[in-house]
Amino acid sequence: MRVAEPLRRRGHRVFPLTLTGLGERAHLLTHEVGLETHVQDVLSTLFFEDLHEVILVGHSYGGMVVEVVADRAPTRIRHRLHFDSLVPHDGESAVDLITEERRAEIFELAMRFGDGWLLPARRGIERLGITDPADVAWVEPRLTPHPLKSMTDKARISGAAAAIPKSYIRCTAKLRPSPSAMPPWSRTPGWRIFELPTGHDAMVTDPEAVIAIFEEVAAG
Repeated sequence: MRVAEPLRRRGHRVFPLTLTGLGERAHLLTHEVGLETHVQDVLSTLFFEDLHEVILVGHSYGGMVVEVVADRAPTRIRHRLHFDSLVPHDGESAVDLITEERRAEIFELAMRFGDGWLLPARRGIERLGITDPADVAWVEPRLTPHPLKSMTDKARISGAAAAIPKSYIRCTAKLRPSPSAMPPWSRTPGWRIFELPTGHDAMVTDPEAVIAIFEEVAAG
């Protein structure tokens, strides 16, 4: 909302997607919802909206989806834009890409509060950089559980998207260490790096800065 609508007013076509089982689609959450479900969410939008020359943006876990979608539909994607996100290689899951400490925390939360298959909706969102009381009041009621399966499913990537340009937005003002075991740009060359002095959810706390980066990428 804080990013999509201003971009539309500036003449961009924007398709923000809520993945199956999350947000307003939480009623669709089942044990079977995983990474492949979310990949199909995006692929279906690309096909049915007949989208080409797409700048595909993924935030946090969404980076997993970006890489698989780009690999499956490389002729539709112009740029991969990772927003403080995970970036898998072939055969890697989201939990493979985070620190051992964070991985143990995720499984413990799922076992204690999610019947072994759900990650509970996050509370204490100041860890994401959201501290303004109005922002907290707006975001917290909209948080929904996340399927653990999507975090353990392996990404299958053939390399078809290797030539598609890629950028990374790194949020630097985290109140806890990054859960990533290794920065994506240290694993493969060719990244264009942007930095924001914000917490993880910059689209909430500094949408204008996020919009500026999106438009810079769109301008080529």
